[in-house]
Amino acid sequence: MPDLAPRLPGWPAAMCDELAASYVGLGETTFRQVMGRDGVAPIRPTPGRKLWRRRDLDAWLDRQGGSVAASAGGPEYPTDPRALIHARTQTILAKRR
Repeated sequence: MPDLAPRLPGWPAAMCDELAASYVGLGETTFRQVMGRDGVAPIRPTPGRKLWRRRDLDAWLDRQGGSVAASAGGPEYPTDPRALIHARTQTILAKRR
């Protein structure tokens, strides 16, 4: 699987569950299950805060050899990743209100 960072320069270096799941093309529940199964752990910069490193997600994607795309129906990446990040961030914030 190709390195996604050059294609998606707007993705942050660390992401919450919802954004990280979107980054790899999975739903949140499936994302958490798969990450736990495959031993990919989030970082915890402060108590109660969990983030996923983009580089860890990229490494996980590289190890999949295409199986993620097949199992998830193929991740679709936007032409403007900043627009997706903004939209997903707004969705997350709306859920917290």
